[in-house]
Amino acid sequence: RDIYHQVAELAKDMSLPIYRITDVRKMQITFMELMGVIKEASRNIPGTTTDERITHMFVGRDKFAMIARDVMRRINPDNHPMMDSIDEALTYIRWKTEQDPEFDTIS
Repeated sequence: RDIYHQVAELAKDMSLPIYRITDVRKMQITFMELMGVIKEASRNIPGTTTDERITHMFVGRDKFAMIARDVMRRINPDNHPMMDSIDEALTYIRWKTEQDPEFDTIS
C-alpha cells in the first residue's frame, strides 16, 4: 500500500510523536478486502501499524472499522484509538501532546 510508504517517508526525519488519522466513515470495503488491508498493515515495515513511532487512529465506528481496530490492537495494544469525528481525533491529539513536555506545537 502506497500510504504506508508515504507515512514512512514523512516520519523518517521526525522525532516528535506522530499521529495518523484514517477516516473510514465512508469507506466501502468487503470483508476479504479488509483482511488484505489488515495483512498488509501488520507487516513489520516502517509506516505500517507495527511502526511504534506512529499512533494510528480510526475515525468511524462501522463494523469493519471495529474489526480492523480490534485486530490491530492485538498487534500493538497501546495504539489505535477510535473516534467519531476528525475534530474528536484532533482534540485527542492535542490533549496527548499537551501531556508530553517535549512536544511544544501541533500543526
